[in-house]
Amino acid sequence: MAKKSSGASQLEDEADLARPASHGTGKSGGQDTNSTYLYSGTAGHADSYHRSQKETDDLALAHAKYIVDRRTQKDAAQVLALFSSAADSDTVDSIAARMESVLGGDLSDPELAEYAGQFREWLAHSSFSTERPIYGYCEAFVLFVARLIKSRHRRDADWRLVLPGECNDFKPIDSNSNRQPDMCFQLDAIDSNVGTRNIQRYIDTFAIAEAKRLDTRAEGDKALAQLVDNSTNIYLAQLDRRFLWGLTVCASSVYAALMIHDKVLVSPAMDIRKAEGRKQFISLLVYWSMCPQERLGYDPTIRRCEPGELQSMTGDSVQDEMDSIAYEIDCYDDKECQWHTYVSVRTIAGASRCMGRHTRTIIARRKHEAGASAISTPAGASVDAQEVVIKDAWARTSADADKDDTRNEIELLRIVRNTFSWDKSMMYSKLEAGGTVQLKRDGVYVDDTTAAVLDMLGSDAREQLDIPYRVHRRIATSPVGHDIKTVKNEEELIIVLAEAMHCHNRILNECGILHRDISTGNILVVRSDSAPSGVHGLLIDLDSAIQTDANLKAPAERSGTPVFMSIANVEDLTEDRTALDDWESLL
Repeated sequence: MAKKSSGASQLEDEADLARPASHGTGKSGGQDTNSTYLYSGTAGHADSYHRSQKETDDLALAHAKYIVDRRTQKDAAQVLALFSSAADSDTVDSIAARMESVLGGDLSDPELAEYAGQFREWLAHSSFSTERPIYGYCEAFVLFVARLIKSRHRRDADWRLVLPGECNDFKPIDSNSNRQPDMCFQLDAIDSNVGTRNIQRYIDTFAIAEAKRLDTRAEGDKALAQLVDNSTNIYLAQLDRRFLWGLTVCASSVYAALMIHDKVLVSPAMDIRKAEGRKQFISLLVYWSMCPQERLGYDPTIRRCEPGELQSMTGDSVQDEMDSIAYEIDCYDDKECQWHTYVSVRTIAGASRCMGRHTRTIIARRKHEAGASAISTPAGASVDAQEVVIKDAWARTSADADKDDTRNEIELLRIVRNTFSWDKSMMYSKLEAGGTVQLKRDGVYVDDTTAAVLDMLGSDAREQLDIPYRVHRRIATSPVGHDIKTVKNEEELIIVLAEAMHCHNRILNECGILHRDISTGNILVVRSDSAPSGVHGLLIDLDSAIQTDANLKAPAERSGTPVFMSIANVEDLTEDRTALDDWESLL
């Protein structure tokens, strides 16, 4: 049989670049392997179960090296222009002048003079015998800038401090690997004391820096690969990150890295031995301290509840199921043109890679409305007792708004809901709310897309940088299921599989939708007292699904979870895909 030639396939986006799932990261936003909930059927997930931690780490680093080789644009002038032009010029000029004054011997200010010796040592070397002194030099530079930013703060300005961690080359307690970032930076309130911070977790980290003793291409690539690898842990730990910043420091050259969904943009070198390079690094730190928080990569539609806001919960069973940090999550339904706000209960899967869709799945409860059954939450909000699954992902699609998007999971879920809303006996993944995430810009709501992320780099940045178009979508569905491994016996397993595939058959025949990703991750167990056997089978995740033609066939396209793929998908054959491919995946 002939094979179909394909370019950048779905698998390059979903599996070939996938970082293996966590083997347990506690309660800090990574994969929760102790939970009985399971929602996402991420491609490449199942075949990582039996790897050792070393094999997992090595594969992740290989993935990072691939990104450096294939998905990185170095000397990206747009990045340097961003913080050089957008940072407050008066503040940058003032801090740069004070630094040059200190380097020139002005020790009149004791707080600033203490950094003079470290500055001179850093400036005197173009290479080092070890990278460890660079940690202290970089720390001193950041603290120097932070002191002067704090001294210039105006009460009406929403500024912040960028501060270094006191631990270097260490393993954070919520790490998904045995890798150790060289330096971590944290954001703190502008009125905080200036000094190092005891940063022990990725969940508290704004950005990472990796250092090398030489400024060579090989060392720079190695530092960048380590930065990409370690920064993935920030995505895992923090639900509210849309993109990331980071630094590589090679001897006396500093490089800023902007990590977005399909590319890493690296600034030209900022040479600390030259006044111009020092000023550029100052500009970056000023930009980070003063720009809107959205430009630091944070999602304004997901708000972290501060520890001081957390309140005790009613009921021990609920207390045991809560993450240590709760989030308020806005979900916009673009059909109803209505906002829904949820409070997170537990993170099932964080964004487990630096590139791609950044899929996150969270168990949450909707904020309480009058008449609904409610409980108290750590965020101090009153929420509905019913749990939902929130799925947040950046889907790759066409920038042409008029082009039919046959793989829009939200639209497919709406078709299913409208078709089966009358049938109370059928168990299916019901859409509660869903749409494109909305950002407020100058008083107007706009879709959150790749274009919205790259807006800060210029209106034509996406075309210049050849970056695919992605749309940020968020959906809430119910019911919440359990891992298929929680079945108690063979009878329950048969019932769960039979009900899931019955749902598959009806969705295909009555909605014209072919699932195309049958796997153990996408068939769940729902326990119910109303079920004769005590269990139902739940088929989830229409992320790979597609609408079929009149003959219930779909175009030949490689899709699904690799270890469960049909032969036609494995070999990428040209034959149309049918229900038989999904049944083959089940078997």
